[in-house]
Amino acid sequence: MEFLFDPPENDVIATFLRAYMDLLDGRRHYDIFSKNVTKALDDYNQWHDKEKLTNDVYLNQCTNEKEIRKKYLEEPASNLQISFKNYLQIRQKLQKKLRCNR
Repeated sequence: MEFLFDPPENDVIATFLRAYMDLLDGRRHYDIFSKNVTKALDDYNQWHDKEKLTNDVYLNQCTNEKEIRKKYLEEPASNLQISFKNYLQIRQKLQKKLRCNR
């Protein structure tokens, strides 16, 4: 971004792009976690005929799903919202610069 825009606009755009990439990466990590939980739950239920667990019970009792969700989904989504608001504040300024450079 520093080749296209001057500070502080380049920082705002770079931060927005990083936040977007972090959210996509977080979704990938959370998907991997979910698949591992599903496999572990299936394995558990296969060996415990009398005491089968539901997905929600297993997540709450046997994993740290809340922390993982916060780390990989909630925090990146919040960061993306903040960086998008910052981008919206400078968008008109960027559009003017782009029109002038044509």
